[in-house]
Amino acid sequence: TVGPFRAWAGVCERGLTAAASDGNRSSLLWVLSNVAMSAGDLSRAEISAREKVTVDLRAGDERGRALAMGKIADIYQSRGDLDEALRIRETESIPFLKKLNDKRGLLVSEAKLAITLLRRNNSGDRARAIGLLRAAHASADEMGIPEAGQIARILQQVGG
Repeated sequence: TVGPFRAWAGVCERGLTAAASDGNRSSLLWVLSNVAMSAGDLSRAEISAREKVTVDLRAGDERGRALAMGKIADIYQSRGDLDEALRIRETESIPFLKKLNDKRGLLVSEAKLAITLLRRNNSGDRARAIGLLRAAHASADEMGIPEAGQIARILQQVGG
């Protein structure tokens, strides 16, 4: 890992001891889950993401909850548990992003789902992944966001 991620995690941990509001706790837990993952501390990343889910549920923040569940899926994917990563994205993250009409969050989550399908490589996974990537690319291109180029490169690599 590159960067002072462990130091940033420490700052987040200290901030959590003082954070009173759910909004502040949720933000700190989000940063902590990201920097812990970047530092290679997947256990701490998962613990903070799961705590964020609890905080966001209590606060009624469905988008925050969906993003935290996506982070948990990222963690499972990093551990090589692709089936659980797929399950979380398909049942815990993507449905909420659709409900909230979060187009960018949805296309990112669907692209990550596609990448997981490509890694798992079961029967039918490749075709489904290419379909998801094409749809995500069309949405990203329409929105004019940088993810369009990233998704196009992935499609090119997989022959889609």
